[in-house]
Amino acid sequence: MIYDTWEISRQVLFEHFTSFGFQCSFVETFDDMKTLDHHVEMVVVESEDEVEDREMIRALNSRFKIAVCRLRSPNEVRTEPGIHAIISRHIKRDSLRNIIERLLTTGSAVQPTSRHIPYGHRAKSSHIRIVDIGKDEPLSILMAEDNLIVRGPLAGVLNR
Repeated sequence: MIYDTWEISRQVLFEHFTSFGFQCSFVETFDDMKTLDHHVEMVVVESEDEVEDREMIRALNSRFKIAVCRLRSPNEVRTEPGIHAIISRHIKRDSLRNIIERLLTTGSAVQPTSRHIPYGHRAKSSHIRIVDIGKDEPLSILMAEDNLIVRGPLAGVLNR
């Protein structure tokens, strides 16, 4: 079920979701979406950054709720309690496909972040492995650099 007041955005979302194998339908107003008498798998709803919009989305009768709004980047994805994904209007099809696959398989749209390792901290064994890699698996590296100032230090690093 898709609700978006921007015609072009509505059509793009329709094309994306049908290419993933979903059967989509549109509603003309948000009130039409609130009065659904049956459960739908997924709702995609236009949302500005207003709190009451988000509250109404949370109340919809759907397994997954996706809010579409203006974000800083087309690749940005957020979540809020009760809203599974907040995506950009300008999201690319592959990014949307990844989000939908994650939603359907894990129930979450955002990948867990890896443990943060502070800059400058290195595992003790990683340094040894990098030093020994040339003995086990010698590499031939072609350096294509015409700037002499960059070529010198780069050659020194590669020779080590």
